[in-house]
Amino acid sequence: MPNVIDIIQLDPQLVDPASPVVGSLWYNSATDQVMLQSADGAIAMAQVGAPGSGGLVQEREIELQADTQTTSTTWADLLTLSVTTTGGALLLYADISATTSYSGASYSLRVTVDGVAVKGAGVYPGTSSVPMCGSLTCKKTVAAGTHTVKLQWRVSRNTLYCQPVSQDDEHATLLVEEVSV
Repeated sequence: MPNVIDIIQLDPQLVDPASPVVGSLWYNSATDQVMLQSADGAIAMAQVGAPGSGGLVQEREIELQADTQTTSTTWADLLTLSVTTTGGALLLYADISATTSYSGASYSLRVTVDGVAVKGAGVYPGTSSVPMCGSLTCKKTVAAGTHTVKLQWRVSRNTLYCQPVSQDDEHATLLVEEVSV
């Protein structure tokens, strides 16, 4: 295993590698980002540019991988990400397409950081069994350290389904970006 004493120079790449292994590090000159391959996928480690110009520090994303349902009228966890930050701003994006089992039932989603609600949204489908989308975006300032970001959901009555495996028009995604300003 090589040790880096002073600097490491990465050869510029116009595109990300086709099959990087976990731990691979590269510089994508097209996006001006240093990338790291984690077990969860490529993570933008830094955006190159003028000092103090701001930019993307890292990005984490998780998608629902199994058909899921809830009857909970109180907040229930749907997706969870653990993010270790340098401190500063987190941009949070959540998106869901789901169906209810009852016409007139509504559902809500919200994002929490370290157990505190940051922002929420309500979705009011007109009929059952027709996927309806809900999304939200927000910014949260956090201290340096490890933070838990969750996408939660609840239904007003009956059952709420998000079935990305069996239904190609249903999904849930949580995206967290740490940015410098």
